[in-house]
Amino acid sequence: MAIDVCRVRADSGERAAQISVVNFYGKIVFDSLINPGPGIESLRYEFTGITTAHTYHAPKLGKVAQSLIRKLKGRRIVGHGAKSDLKLIKLQRYDPTF
Repeated sequence: MAIDVCRVRADSGERAAQISVVNFYGKIVFDSLINPGPGIESLRYEFTGITTAHTYHAPKLGKVAQSLIRKLKGRRIVGHGAKSDLKLIKLQRYDPTF
């Protein structure tokens, strides 16, 4: 599985606004927008394509993380900065066996 987390800039640092996971064949197996909460300084639209309208009704990170954990269980994870992404979405205890 390959993971990517779209990050937005907030007054307290970076937050996740979208998590996507594809399998070995490039098929999307998980894709969810995330409501990053208050204090957002930049959605980095030019890189993420995410607008406030996209995230307004999106679920919070905790709910998304629960679903993600079920998808990743027992799987190896790769990705550009995957360790940093897992830390950002508070799954640093997840042992993906990089």
